Amino acid sequence: MVWGDGAWKDRSPPGDRQRDDAQLARLLYVVSGLVVLATTWLLPSADHLMMGLFAVAGIITGLAMPLLPWRRWPGQTLLAVTISGQLMIGLSGVAAEGATQRYVALYAVSYLFIGLTQPPRTAFTFVPLTVVTYAMGAGLDSAAAWFEFVVVITVSVLIAETLAISTPAETYPKKSGMESGA
Repeated sequence: MVWGDGAWKDRSPPGDRQRDDAQLARLLYVVSGLVVLATTWLLPSADHLMMGLFAVAGIITGLAMPLLPWRRWPGQTLLAVTISGQLMIGLSGVAAEGATQRYVALYAVSYLFIGLTQPPRTAFTFVPLTVVTYAMGAGLDSAAAWFEFVVVITVSVLIAETLAISTPAETYPKKSGMESGA
């Protein structure tokens, strides 16, 4: 992706798209992991060790993203990035009580990735997974936590869909088959 001149929608030549998206995944995972690593220690009731482990796992996952053979896989395989990220957020709440609620904003990062790499309406298909992973980590008993979740997810889907709609259709991954340049 070209970010510096404001033309962020301009893509690399065919075959490099997967590399660009893997680098974006690396950036989002590493920054998210660093945010958790830097802030979890500020929370008095957090399970610092467990959250530190989740943060490091996120950073390692991000660093590994460009090493995977994305060019040999269909473009929609990139959705695994979003699935694994959302599962990590939900599982962190299972392992460290309250973690999912504290880091609910990280769901927005997964929707940002969807909006930048997938066609319109893809973000809507991820809302059920997001609800399940949030319920898994946060439980069902806090109306305040669910209110914040609904607001964050609504805004996240809106941002993802706006990005997807404003991206030229020819830049989206193919729905099936092997990508060219493998």
